[in-house]
Amino acid sequence: MLILLLLVFYFTEALTKFLEVAGFQKVEVQAGFKALVFGFVLIALALFKKRGLFYILILTVVFCIGQISVFDGFSKSATIYFFKYVFSIGLLFYFSANSSKPKFKLFKVFEYLLVFTSVLVILGGVFEIPFFKSYGGSRYGYNGLAASTATSTYFYLIGFCYFLWRYKKDLLKNWKFWFIALSSLIIGTKSIVLALAALGLIYILQFLDNRKYKWSLLTVATLMILAAGYYILFINATFVAITKTQGVLTSFLSLRDQLLLEQTLPYIQENWGILNYLFGGVSNFEIRPQMELFDMVLFWGFCGTALYLYFFYKSFVQFPIQGVLQKFLLLLILFIVFLAGNFFYNASVVIYLIILRESFVLNSVISSQGVNKYSS
Repeated sequence: MLILLLLVFYFTEALTKFLEVAGFQKVEVQAGFKALVFGFVLIALALFKKRGLFYILILTVVFCIGQISVFDGFSKSATIYFFKYVFSIGLLFYFSANSSKPKFKLFKVFEYLLVFTSVLVILGGVFEIPFFKSYGGSRYGYNGLAASTATSTYFYLIGFCYFLWRYKKDLLKNWKFWFIALSSLIIGTKSIVLALAALGLIYILQFLDNRKYKWSLLTVATLMILAAGYYILFINATFVAITKTQGVLTSFLSLRDQLLLEQTLPYIQENWGILNYLFGGVSNFEIRPQMELFDMVLFWGFCGTALYLYFFYKSFVQFPIQGVLQKFLLLLILFIVFLAGNFFYNASVVIYLIILRESFVLNSVISSQGVNKYSS
């Protein structure tokens, strides 16, 4: 079922993008299918996994308290985003990890779906295919069939983490990783460059044994990362104008700090009372700054955000968090999420997270037994 959902989510998103680029009236094929899946998940939780349904009911109460306190609180926009938020928790909880049934077929499909996407990304970059563009306007980038840059960023970010965790020291021998890593640079997002740089550094520190070679390579890699950052912020035509006029931070955050100061904070000051600071409340969620923590506080408030993150953690973490590498990968994802936003309410991303969790669980079982009981 996970393979089916992965493929259907992927290709319905592609269909949505195609219809939009082709100029047809917007048809939410992907949203309709996900709504259907969510309905089945709610029924399944009610029958078999009531704790997951309890999480969603608590968040429903929080949402209602917050929205009652603002004008037009139960707008279409706010309601849609509420369902997107709880969809992730429901799906994560329903597909609980099962260490007795390693999902090697799911892993293979995920890997080759990344390869397939990378082929389209390269074709888009080489032949400048408009349908594969990441952005409207003149900004460079091609992301294949993904409907948004956020989806493609998290698809590759989680893919990189999966490959490093799954193959560890043998990562550099895997042609699929090299292919997707190089092609990902064509997508044109700073988050992907940052993720690759961070993963390169942790690979050097964790898996290179020769101390002299390790530190020499680490120095070279650090200089390359600094040079890439300088190019993006001070030479690249897209960001150099922002850097000169509004500063390095604004350029690095792609104007998200300006959205926070000019749209989000004024809305809060004008519309929020005590209840909203506790439980959130917003009629038009498009005023969010697209930095995840701020987005969550805007929607859920401080208490609601703490509850949501706790429920998300309990739904996702069904494995012992062990070792530097696993902690680093999870922290890297959280860091990119904070910078890029559009994570917890992205229904496609949750499937990729489930795949990453399955790889964590598989390796935990292998480590606890001291031998590789499973082979793909």
